[in-house]
Amino acid sequence: MKNFHFNLGRLIFLVLGITLGSCNVYHSAPGTVNEAVESENRVRLVTKDNKAFELKNLRKEGEELVGTTGKNSETAKMLNGREKNRVGKNVEIVFQRDEIMAVYLKNKKMSRWVNYGVPVIGTAGIIGVTSSNFKPDVGF
Repeated sequence: MKNFHFNLGRLIFLVLGITLGSCNVYHSAPGTVNEAVESENRVRLVTKDNKAFELKNLRKEGEELVGTTGKNSETAKMLNGREKNRVGKNVEIVFQRDEIMAVYLKNKKMSRWVNYGVPVIGTAGIIGVTSSNFKPDVGF
């Protein structure tokens, strides 16, 4: 068996690949508004005019639903005409219950797989291919 030499460039590439992954995967079946409020996690909210918004969380205040998102996020830009309350680096946006068509909860297990598994497998593949001793056995 040949020794594998790991240099600093490959280490930096591996660390960046793992730490920069920040995808969110949502369940394919919609949940209820109450489940989204109770989960206190990320949700994707779809309105009746077919616009999807990713929110850090959703909470209930009386009959209104308040979604939190980053002040420079794509969701905040899409909802530019709405009233927003700034809270630090986030903004809170009010949604009426009757304008919401579906709420999708974050799939924590699949999000972990996408964020950590894919970069690790991809990085291992790149390291293997760029290794000077890489000779795949294709059966010939």
